[in-house]
Amino acid sequence: MKDFKMPVAIITFLAAQAGGMVWFLSGLQSRVATLEHSDSVIEMTASENRRYIREVIMPSYNISDSWNNPHYTMWIDQGGWSDIRECKHD
Repeated sequence: MKDFKMPVAIITFLAAQAGGMVWFLSGLQSRVATLEHSDSVIEMTASENRRYIREVIMPSYNISDSWNNPHYTMWIDQGGWSDIRECKHD
């Protein structure tokens, strides 16, 4: 151990790296929470928009869900929304 000497610059560099890692990781949780909150706000807004269209717009223009659109039917037959995550708020 007598011959094992580390320069102060290396010790300081490693301490700074460790401190930077702790600082970055401590802020990571708050960024994840912010992203989760904004995602839930977007899903809630989309759910409210769909509800508004279903309850206000469609009745005011006498539009029903039973319309026959060949393009929509073809899209549904090919999978439609199968690759999209469903909204939990509906």
